[in-house]
Amino acid sequence: MQEQLPDAPVRAFADNVPVLLWVNGPDGCEFVNRACLEFLGVDDQADVRGYDWTRHVHPDDRDRYLQTHRASVAARAPFSAEFRLRRHDDQYVWMRSTAQVIRDEAGEFAGYAGCIVDLREAPPRTAPLPPQRILVVDDNHASAETLAMLLEFDGHETRVAHDGLEAIAAAEEFRPSVALVDLTLPKLGGLDVCRRIRQQPWARGITMVTITGWSRPDDAHEIERAGFDGHLVKPIDPDALVRLLSRLVARQAPPLDSGR
Repeated sequence: MQEQLPDAPVRAFADNVPVLLWVNGPDGCEFVNRACLEFLGVDDQADVRGYDWTRHVHPDDRDRYLQTHRASVAARAPFSAEFRLRRHDDQYVWMRSTAQVIRDEAGEFAGYAGCIVDLREAPPRTAPLPPQRILVVDDNHASAETLAMLLEFDGHETRVAHDGLEAIAAAEEFRPSVALVDLTLPKLGGLDVCRRIRQQPWARGITMVTITGWSRPDDAHEIERAGFDGHLVKPIDPDALVRLLSRLVARQAPPLDSGR
């Protein structure tokens, strides 16, 4: 099975957040961010491929951790557990690990994208943003799930879509207040996704932001003409994302009730 790795810009984004991030595939760990490498005292991504996390879990917590993880995998369900994790200096720290399921293009279970948070402290937030319903659209499954997980960690409700047509259907059902849309999507490109959503009566008040690798001078004009409110170039600066969303959401009309 193909490895479920976030793309390079999302990996750069992950390296700038103050929590431990990881992606597991069917054969074990495939990616961790810089904060996780530093916590474990590991120097290189290659050293964590297939990494056995349980050897760092406190012996008194290990069986409970394994039972929870195995049950989640068997149910193909999100994973959550609290346990003591051994740091590089051999000190144990109480942590909470939560993860969302990654699915491949056929919709089959392909692993988890997760974060581990030190229960003694909360990471600082650089700018206030009231909780939003955020639709994340990216054809890289691991990247989409990782970004959605980070947004959920910050208190937002998220939904993920992986192609243009799925994005439009998800937007109609989920009624997001914010949509983060990659431009290069299968079935329907991001510009057309934005145009079609803007035509819908239920789309009033949605803040549309494209997150893309495009950076040519003419791109901003084309993106604005399609109906996007904002544009961020990968790799994403987490603080820049929060600042942009705070500014855009503040000036938008309140979204329609979701009707759910």
